[in-house]
Amino acid sequence: MKPFTDRLQDIAQSMKDSSQRIERLFDSQNTLREDFITSRSEHKVINERLDNVEDDVRELKSK
Repeated sequence: MKPFTDRLQDIAQSMKDSSQRIERLFDSQNTLREDFITSRSEHKVINERLDNVEDDVRELKSK
């Protein structure tokens, strides 16, 4: 009976380890998604600023 319970404990530990790895993977994926969203927002702001600079340059050239 002891080998059977030892084997069950090994399986339970393996399942726990797998669950923890899956949780870390999801956390990592969420972090990447958040980083991507932040990056997109930053790029949008940069593009708007570039558009403003281009408008200013056009205005100055026309004067």
